Amino acid sequence: MVLVPLVYAATPQYVSDPTECPSEDAQFPGQKCSGGLNICGVDDSTGTEVTQCYDNSTISAPGSTTSSNTQYTASLGGGYIIDCYADVDAAAPYCDNNGSWLCNRDESCYTTQKRATTCTGAGAFTCGDCRSGYQDCTGDSTCEVQTNVTNYPTGANNNYGASCAAQCDTNYLDCDGGGEGAGDGCEILDGGSCGTNAVYDGCSAGAGNCVCSSGYNDCDASGADAGNGCEIQTGAACTTAQGATGTYNGCTCVPTKSYFQTGTESVYATSGSLLWGTQLGTGKLVSMSNADGEQFAVYNSGAVRIGTFTEGSGTGAGTLRWTGGDFQGYTGSAWVSFTAAASGLSQSVADGRYVQQQGDTMTGGLLIHSTNDTSVSIENGLLLEIAGTSSGWVLHAQDSITSSGTLVVEGNALFASTLTVGGVTYTFPTSDGTSSGKVLATDGNGNLSWTDAAGGTSFTAGRGLALSASVLTLNASITGSTLSFTTISGGTLHAESLVTSSGGMVVEGATVLNGTVTFGSTLTLNGVTYTFPTSDGSSSGKILATDGAGNLSWTDAADPNAITQATADARYVMVQGDTMTGGLLINLGGSASASIDSSLALEVVGTMSGRILHAQDLLTSSGGLIAEGATTLNGTVTFGSTVTLNGVTYTFPTSDGSASGKVLKTNSAGQLSWSADIDTDTNTTY
Repeated sequence: MVLVPLVYAATPQYVSDPTECPSEDAQFPGQKCSGGLNICGVDDSTGTEVTQCYDNSTISAPGSTTSSNTQYTASLGGGYIIDCYADVDAAAPYCDNNGSWLCNRDESCYTTQKRATTCTGAGAFTCGDCRSGYQDCTGDSTCEVQTNVTNYPTGANNNYGASCAAQCDTNYLDCDGGGEGAGDGCEILDGGSCGTNAVYDGCSAGAGNCVCSSGYNDCDASGADAGNGCEIQTGAACTTAQGATGTYNGCTCVPTKSYFQTGTESVYATSGSLLWGTQLGTGKLVSMSNADGEQFAVYNSGAVRIGTFTEGSGTGAGTLRWTGGDFQGYTGSAWVSFTAAASGLSQSVADGRYVQQQGDTMTGGLLIHSTNDTSVSIENGLLLEIAGTSSGWVLHAQDSITSSGTLVVEGNALFASTLTVGGVTYTFPTSDGTSSGKVLATDGNGNLSWTDAAGGTSFTAGRGLALSASVLTLNASITGSTLSFTTISGGTLHAESLVTSSGGMVVEGATVLNGTVTFGSTLTLNGVTYTFPTSDGSSSGKILATDGAGNLSWTDAADPNAITQATADARYVMVQGDTMTGGLLINLGGSASASIDSSLALEVVGTMSGRILHAQDLLTSSGGLIAEGATTLNGTVTFGSTVTLNGVTYTFPTSDGSASGKVLKTNSAGQLSWSADIDTDTNTTY
């Protein structure tokens, strides 16, 4: 038998002061640290717990901070602690968690303020950031809001979301857009009831979208959220109007499938054939008989046989019969043969729409149109109207044929008598001219006859003109003559010496004037008419000045009407080399009521920004001075009051320390004072 020693993990011993670790413990019999040393770690790697001894007075808490929500022991408050009996770490001291110690949470931070504990020293702490899932929405010391859980104070069916914003509870919706945290908040429960067998499915038009529950239908269209709601359930039992039982498929009552039975009506709803079958043999497809034998049959080929029918009274229109020698159809008042042409649709049977093929008379006008538009009717007073195009070999009118529109004759037209054109009636000759070259002449009464052409007219060319046959042209050179045109237009108008115009001359395109241009009077530019001086300026340097009415005159550059440094008011300075006798106010807002403060030379209303701002002697600010980038102060810096560093405001002493070695101490309210350097602990390590 082999005996194996049992190793029991020692009960932790947590302390915030390492010197409080004992030198011996009953959990470790026979082991004791001597020489003022303390237990610091337990090594059980050999199967036996062996305490490690160390001068715990030399162990210091971390100089940095860390946050924790872990409670190692409730007997100590928040801050850095160690476990005297911890499993040994990598190096001595073996109980300080490799120099990191343990950050024990403070119960008040964790439970009351819902914040993490920030360990700042041995047994020292502050309450840090909000715990995960919590927020501080009121700006106090407590993280009073549990995200996604705590109800929002206004609205309904909502809670706090991220960044303290209101959000709807799970499955709730703000359909009216009033805001999750305002008014009725999240007023619609998605999936909640909104009528009989109806639920909300999202939002629609600023309200809940009420739809039928799964499997239900609003068949009477009363509305899912009104009346009887969604009254029909798919699969529920129903009865058709014919009395057949079935089940609902949507809003349709589908009869239960039944079989054809003698003497019983079979009722069923289907998009296919009600009755069908396949005949694989040569027999008939259908055969129906009465006591006298077969009366109706559908043969294998699809041909139909109907029986002989002799009854006439009580038969509905549309009945078909076989008389034994003829197929007939019943109109409701008479039988009409389908086969005998002589006994087809008779005039006595047909209604007023029909006329016989010949020898018949119509009592009204006849309208022929190809569009079959029943809204079209013949015009009043017309016997025949064709809506469209009439085409044929011969169109004959006994007395007259007229057209309210255009008459188009695409072939040869034959006129037997007179021809009226433009209201004038002409009677043409009954034969062609007796020889070539004859012309038609009128006697003034519309009677035309062939006659010889009259002799030509004699032309004489005037000054500057040349005559060729009957064509007049201008000579290349015109002397002693004047040409006058009302309007002349063309590609190029060329004048060897001079072009003059007694009226206005308009040039609508781009104009190029290569030589000297002379204007005898005014000149209009961009709608403004200017009258220039009649002579040049009396000396060099003169400028043109206007009197406001378009009259220009030469004047000195320093004329009172010209803006010069000598004549401009005190608002103007030259671009360079000038001196201002008063202060300069730069006002971005442009308010005329603003004025520069007394005794100031430069004032900027707003923000002044630039790469370099240089002050020769002194730069002062009556308000705050903000430098957002890195700031370099090469000389002595003087602060007249407090100094704020990293958000903490310090008030420095008004004098230096009374002796060398003094240190600055704070009263925790930002007030600094010179004091002796007093070591408040026994740690001699610096």
